[in-house]
This record gives sequence, structure tokens and C-alpha cells, in this order.
Amino acid sequence: MAFNFRENGINIICCVLLVILIIVLIVCLCTNRDKFSDKTDNDDTKLVMIHLPTCPYSNKMMKLLKENNFKMGKYTVEVIDSSKNPDAMREYKGNGTPHFALKSDPTINSPGFRSIKEHLDTINSKLSNRKGNNGNNGNTQKIKIVGRKTCPFCMKTYDLFNKLNIEFENISNEDSRGRSIMEKLGVNGVPVILYPDGDHIVGFDEKKIREKINK
Repeated sequence: MAFNFRENGINIICCVLLVILIIVLIVCLCTNRDKFSDKTDNDDTKLVMIHLPTCPYSNKMMKLLKENNFKMGKYTVEVIDSSKNPDAMREYKGNGTPHFALKSDPTINSPGFRSIKEHLDTINSKLSNRKGNNGNNGNTQKIKIVGRKTCPFCMKTYDLFNKLNIEFENISNEDSRGRSIMEKLGVNGVPVILYPDGDHIVGFDEKKIREKINK
């Protein structure tokens, strides 16, 4: 009887250990799967809106977002208060509010107060262009626009380029790169539009901009 009791005890312990091992394995698999799912969801389905409560246009955009349950098409919108997180504007390549950007790639962005449809069209167009340029080995050069947050002509320039679905790099005139560009060109005002061929336009001139890009 003593032998059988010892053998049964060992079997019970082995069974308990096996059950624990199976539970741990299941938990690990589920955790890893959730992490993978979160990473996938974050790729191209989340937008960030940089919001400033003291900006009337930003507040109007917030009202539209609330009416749409913070959804823009397939995108979920995360709102970041720039008064509480001043680095957010730089991180998401913005110069003013409201400013939308793809969370996984801030270069895919859409600034200003516009309808949700207009923002969606801009985001989707830039995202499509990015995917189409994947085979270019990163050699494509973007138009650079040096601007200032409080400059109304800068905002008009950004809006025009977004309306024309032309990708550009947004650089603040307070940034060292922005100051360097302005010094090299010998200009003091903004916006400064610098093209890949070295040509540039100072100020908002819709006719010149359209002539340059043939649109």
C-alpha cells in the first residue's frame, strides 16, 4: 500500500505540474497574440489630432470629431492637447492647430480646419503615394516648406498643397533647419517653399505655386 500511495502521489504532482504548464503556455500565447494584434492595429488605422483649446478652429474641429465619435472613416482619432504636451507638435510634424497625422508615420498629415472628408482625402492620398513610392529606395525628394505656427499665409500654403495632394516636408522657422534654409536663401519672411531642383518661392502665391507644379 505504501508503494502505491507514493506512486499515486507522484502521478498527481506530475498532473498538477502539467496543467500549470499548459495554463502558462496558453497565457503566453494569448499575450503575444494581443501584442501582435495591437501592433497591426497601430500601423495605418490610428490618427493623432494635435489640439489647442485656445484655438477657435481647433475647437470647431473637436466638435466635428465628437459628432463622429472620434472616427474618421476607418481611422480612430487620438486627441493630444498641445498645451499639455508641447513636444507633440514637433513629433507629429505640425506647425499649427488643428493638425492630423498618421500615428505610425507623421509625414502622412493634414493640417487646418477642414471637413472630415477633406482630411480623409488628404490622408488617404498621401498614404497611397507612400505605398506607391516604396520601390524608389528612398531617393524621392520632397518639397520643403518653412513656416510659422501663427502665420495665416503659411496655413494657406499648407492647405493648397494638401488640396493638390502634393507631399511636402513641414519645417518650422524656429527650427535650426528652417533658420539654415532661410539664411542660405537670404530671406526673412515665411512661408518659404523650397523645391528639390533648388528653386524657391517666398510668400503665398497660388499662381506661382500652380505654375511650378503644373496644376
